[in-house]
Amino acid sequence: MPLLPTTLVAKIREFNDEKYENFTGFPKSPVEAAAKWAAALDAYTGSGALVFPPSTTGAAAKTAFEIVMATSNPATAMVQFDLAFLTYATTLGLGMAPAFVATPPPTPLTPLLAALVPAALVPPGVPAAVQIGLQASVIDTWFRTALATPPGGSPVPWA
Repeated sequence: MPLLPTTLVAKIREFNDEKYENFTGFPKSPVEAAAKWAAALDAYTGSGALVFPPSTTGAAAKTAFEIVMATSNPATAMVQFDLAFLTYATTLGLGMAPAFVATPPPTPLTPLLAALVPAALVPPGVPAAVQIGLQASVIDTWFRTALATPPGGSPVPWA
């Protein structure tokens, strides 16, 4: 089963869209935000099982993401957001060995999200569901720029 951006959208809406029927509340701390973002990313990747090639380090990737994001503050949030996603992808990639050598996405994520995050940069009146859909699309596109190379073979994008 491939990566599904719709899963990512649904999981982000759970903590970022108060009009969503499954809304659980906005995160109240960086630790809670880290846990919710990590859970969304983990659901999107199936804890590594939905990525091709599959990874065995999904749980470790989720924990690594949480650790990096948990200490963020307004001054460092975007840098740590970027680092958390890269750490997740790198850790997930380690679980593709020995059958593949993984290369995480080469471009930082936050410049790609710059037009969308924070929500204040999105034109007024754009519903949270639309903003989150745009964010998830950027994250999905970024994630698929990672590569996995089998010994003696050609690199293939993660899917």
